[in-house]
Amino acid sequence: MEVPGPAVVPEGVGWEPESLGATAAGPRDLDPGWRYVLVEEIVGETAVLVSWPWPSADLHGRLFWPADLDEAGLEAAVPVALLRSQLYSANGLLRAPRCGDTFAARVDGALDWGTEQPVADLRRLFPGAVFDISADAHAAVRLTHKASTAPVQHGPPGGEAGSPGAGAGATASASVRRSAEPAPLLELGPPSPFESEG
Repeated sequence: MEVPGPAVVPEGVGWEPESLGATAAGPRDLDPGWRYVLVEEIVGETAVLVSWPWPSADLHGRLFWPADLDEAGLEAAVPVALLRSQLYSANGLLRAPRCGDTFAARVDGALDWGTEQPVADLRRLFPGAVFDISADAHAAVRLTHKASTAPVQHGPPGGEAGSPGAGAGATASASVRRSAEPAPLLELGPPSPFESEG
């Protein structure tokens, strides 16, 4: 009797958010200089941003970072009012900053990641391009969560109703519709005088 070997964990490939596919800095251009930046938490009037190396995706689209990743996320404290005025309002984003908002950003040469003082100018965190990829990141998180709580089902994608894989086609087409709009390149406005005095 043959004893099965250890499970092979797929290495994955660099995650390619669908909304970046139509941009000038499309997914194939996401070299190691790009970071996955998340609004991790908001406490009172301060948002905590965390920046990680760019993630990989497995064959099912679930995001992961290598288990042996030595580098922890870099953090920055940012006044919510500054985040709203310099990044959100400056780009016509109508929503308020919220936990889970996610950005693809070039941060090489950034000065203020990991400092203890709140950031007074976002251009010191984001000296390069910034894209809002929140919709793609939320979809990836939902996919990962559902995969971790649902039983494994085998069957042909898009099978007959009631069979495993029956919803795969609908899920794929909804994903395409959701990501039809390319991620906008966000411009950072200057901090307002009121915010930089505080």
